[in-house]
Amino acid sequence: MAMPFSNEAEQSVLGAMYLDRDCIPDVLGKVRGEDFYISRHRELFEAMVELYNLGTPIDLVTLKEHLTLRGTLEKIGGISFVVEVANLVPSTDSAAYYAGIVKDKAVGRRLIHMADEIRGKCYRGNEETDDILATAQQEMINISQDRSSRGLIHIGRYLDESLETLEILSKKSDVVTGIPTGFIDIDRRTSGLHAAELIILAARPAMGKTSFALNIAQNVAVKAKKNVAIFSLEMPGIQLANRLLSCEAKINSEKIKKGNIKDDEWGKIGNAIAVLAQAGIYVDDTSSITVGEIGARCRKLMLDKGLDLVVIDYLQLISGSSRGANRQQEITEISRTLKILANDLNIPIIALSQLSRASDKEKREPILSDLRDSGAIEQDADMVIFLHRDGYYHEDAEEPNKAKCNFAKHRNGEVGYEYLTWIGEYTMFTDWSGEHAM
Repeated sequence: MAMPFSNEAEQSVLGAMYLDRDCIPDVLGKVRGEDFYISRHRELFEAMVELYNLGTPIDLVTLKEHLTLRGTLEKIGGISFVVEVANLVPSTDSAAYYAGIVKDKAVGRRLIHMADEIRGKCYRGNEETDDILATAQQEMINISQDRSSRGLIHIGRYLDESLETLEILSKKSDVVTGIPTGFIDIDRRTSGLHAAELIILAARPAMGKTSFALNIAQNVAVKAKKNVAIFSLEMPGIQLANRLLSCEAKINSEKIKKGNIKDDEWGKIGNAIAVLAQAGIYVDDTSSITVGEIGARCRKLMLDKGLDLVVIDYLQLISGSSRGANRQQEITEISRTLKILANDLNIPIIALSQLSRASDKEKREPILSDLRDSGAIEQDADMVIFLHRDGYYHEDAEEPNKAKCNFAKHRNGEVGYEYLTWIGEYTMFTDWSGEHAM
């Protein structure tokens, strides 16, 4: 079976470029040289693009000279081939449309090549299935991004969108313009969780970062009625469910863990289960999962049910897909891919992160340089929040239940501190101020 391509579309693009250089920017917004299937079409396309970029006229004389210098004049069939394609083009006004056909055929060929490569790897059997899946998923992302690249867009279009958003927001009295976290002071600082944001929540062990992330997920799903995907790489799903149940029922987490429930507490348990069962919370507790698999499962949930927020606990447990790469390179790839995923799905992603041991040894608040394994985490993140409880380190702390949220990086807002109350018996946080605390 022949590879998909359109000889007519490829030649029409070339003819239009030759006859009307003004259409070249539109063409370049659609295709590259590698998208042409016929080699001489590709050679002629690249030669005309080079002349265009040099500001040189595109005619028979300049093309003949340039193709000769490139050593490709005979390869394309001589200068007569240029005349041939120029005579074939139906309309230069449709150049971008023809280019779109060329692009679609090129995408089809890439998909076929990818499928052949995957099939070969599966037959050979010398690679882990998870690695093959991750590679395939990443290639699908690459193909999709290449196909959907929008190129340069005049600022006016974004200004129109901005004005529409402002008009909507101006009619709201609420300061939260994104998805509310359920924490008043945090929502005041962030205006909620916004689309395409990668939010890093980092802390040393036992600070409560998993609890905090689950509190946000629960608030988003139960109160804001949004769909949340939780990838729990460290905690089994049943333990996670028990955490949520403790928070919702306001029953000591140890009692739920041990089944030590009093008669008058079963009603609370039943009510909490009813609430959580109706919430859009989806849990994946696969302990060894790649970033490609996370992306694929998020995309599927987005298509099947809709998806508004992703929580990943935690980033350093995600398996890398690059063979032979060191851990720093893997974390860099994982961090970058999560940011791309947030952009592609247009939803916020909260990724929990470990810190280096320096802050723990020194019993101090963490700083950006404490982010473990890669500086790319800080670079890719739109927001970095450090969670710290001084009461964990110092028994004589004046406010042992006070938790500090340090917004160390905030791309779209101000850095600074907000505070929460830690309620250990329910493994949950509440607002710090006495007015809103439990």
